[in-house]
Amino acid sequence: MFKVLKGIFILSLILICQQSIASILRDPTKPFKVDTVSVHKERGSYTVTAIIISEGEKKALINNKLVKEGELVEGAKVEKIGDQSVILKDELGEKLEIHLYGSPVKGEVK
Repeated sequence: MFKVLKGIFILSLILICQQSIASILRDPTKPFKVDTVSVHKERGSYTVTAIIISEGEKKALINNKLVKEGELVEGAKVEKIGDQSVILKDELGEKLEIHLYGSPVKGEVK
């Protein structure tokens, strides 16, 4: 009887230790932290967090909204989606190029 209780006790300790170790480890399904770039303007800010290019279709995740070329995001029209940047045209007609992954932000695009 004592051996059975001792076995259960040891098994319980092992399970408790595994749970505490598992809580320390990084979740392998969690994406890596990616710095985003924002262009702050009087009328809003734009952040590009993803660009998806597949068989003739280009999409960008801007301010947590998935958009295609020609669509609007917070009042700005998506003019062009490139490999590493998106060009927006705001209500005043100003074009802004916003880069992905913390690349430099350019203001007026001619």
